[in-house]
Amino acid sequence: MTSAEMAYLFRHALLRDAAYELQLPGDRARLHEIAFFVIEQTFGGRAPEAPTMDGITPPKLPPHPTDPVAFELAEHARLAIHDENNRTGQYLELHKLYLHRAAEYAEGHYLMVTAAGLWKELASHAPVELRGLVLHRLAEALTKSGRVQEALVHLEEALQLALVRGDRRQEGTLLRSMAGMCWRVGRMQKAEECGNNALSIMRELGDRWAEGVCLGDLAVVYMDSGRREQAERAQQEALAIHRETGNRRGECIALGNLGGVYSARRQLEMAVSCFEDALAIAREIEFRPFVGTTKANLGAVLRNSGRAEVAEVLLREALSIAREVGDRRGEGVVIGNLAQFHDDMQRHAEAEAGYRRSLDISREVGNLDGECLILTDLATMNHQTGRLEQAREYSFQAVAAARRLGSPLVSGRRLCKLALTLLELKCHQEAEEVWREGAASLKTGTDSIEVDRLSAAMREACAKAGVPPFDECEA
Repeated sequence: MTSAEMAYLFRHALLRDAAYELQLPGDRARLHEIAFFVIEQTFGGRAPEAPTMDGITPPKLPPHPTDPVAFELAEHARLAIHDENNRTGQYLELHKLYLHRAAEYAEGHYLMVTAAGLWKELASHAPVELRGLVLHRLAEALTKSGRVQEALVHLEEALQLALVRGDRRQEGTLLRSMAGMCWRVGRMQKAEECGNNALSIMRELGDRWAEGVCLGDLAVVYMDSGRREQAERAQQEALAIHRETGNRRGECIALGNLGGVYSARRQLEMAVSCFEDALAIAREIEFRPFVGTTKANLGAVLRNSGRAEVAEVLLREALSIAREVGDRRGEGVVIGNLAQFHDDMQRHAEAEAGYRRSLDISREVGNLDGECLILTDLATMNHQTGRLEQAREYSFQAVAAARRLGSPLVSGRRLCKLALTLLELKCHQEAEEVWREGAASLKTGTDSIEVDRLSAAMREACAKAGVPPFDECEA
């Protein structure tokens, strides 16, 4: 039954809309004009123009009292646009002013879906010389909200505009962003190509700050392509440039990435040291998203080194921050890490719920490598708990996801590890086929330590399963 209050609110909304529509368009525009000036004066008067968006690290927007109502001001300015007395141009400029500030405000409060919508609207009004910059911000907001494929479309458009205008700095900045987005969706070859081109442009321009940023990005691609020594060298070089140029945010990111290199090498104490240093800087400069990322990475290392209680606290804090800042990809990764923790503690119901939630988010944001990892974890857990049919199904789904990965090296690692899972499930023929496919991908180039480790694990698993080692039968 409908309450009296709900009925009143419904009728009130109908009457309000009807009264609004009864006004002539010119009268409506004047009412919005009045509303615009009343709100603007109430919140401190006209806001200044936002600073230029150019550069690899756009300047922060100086705050203004109108920022919390910038979206409302932009809407009233838009609805105040009319031809009478040639006022259209004035209100269009005010609409764009507050639309820009509303987009910056939404990003500053981690409302990335809202920010993306505002940048998209602003792009439709931007002159050709600024349109590429606005499209870049739109692409970044889409990426942070998990819509990477959509972001790449807008970034391609921005890059074409920069090439037509011959703007080398903007071209380099856009290539650097494109490298990061391609890395997120597993297109490693394209990521490396864009990263190298961006680095060449920044060196050509003599921009040491941007050179350090581009080097750090490339180091991540090297790491995920199995070239750990090259990744470490590039990250160390980037760290030195960040310290030389005073780029504290870059220093923080480089330390966190070095922690990832050491973690992959099982140099856990060095990894912990890097993560702790990165966390200290992230807190100092109020780099909230990276505080969450670093806590998640530190928690994963501590979990692997047996410090379970501290690890769980850090992972839960990281999950809270990922949700706070709207980092959907990060949220999915941390939920997966927590599920692994529950799995280790034999809390299988919690682990399975976490894995499934992580899998949903990974698919939602296009994190194909994350999807593959979670499917593998689900296969392993189901095998350990005696649910062999479910384990096989998850294994084959994981193999399909690994084959869709854009990097042969990442795909190779995943396939070789999945072959070991299939061996445990007594799927010997499938295991050998998957191993051969993965080994062929790895031959395109990776570090010898990992190849030796995977081969040793394969021979041990084959011996346990009572089948000849796969590499002894290779042609």
